[in-house]
Amino acid sequence: MRKLLYIVGCLLLLSSSPVLAQGEPEMAVVRIDLPARRIVITRGERKSEVTEFSLRMGAEKSAIDVNELYYTTLKKLQQEGYVLKERLDANPGINTYLFVKAPKP
Repeated sequence: MRKLLYIVGCLLLLSSSPVLAQGEPEMAVVRIDLPARRIVITRGERKSEVTEFSLRMGAEKSAIDVNELYYTTLKKLQQEGYVLKERLDANPGINTYLFVKAPKP
């Protein structure tokens, strides 16, 4: 009888979802501060990378620079396996994005 209960218990564990065994997903917080001309990507405590940038004069050139800046930053995180989870509005000209990476099984 004990063997039967042991086997049933093992089968129940094997049939449970593997999601329960996965850890927390990795996160990255990206803050694009246009007035300060800075991008900060944080992947954890003391794991921040700061990128300073400059904008060309003129509205059209400046818009192109900003779009290319967004593109390179988002593409870099996408290549690392991150997916955009949420956009947070702080102040005008300052955008904060929350990216998550699915945990590996």
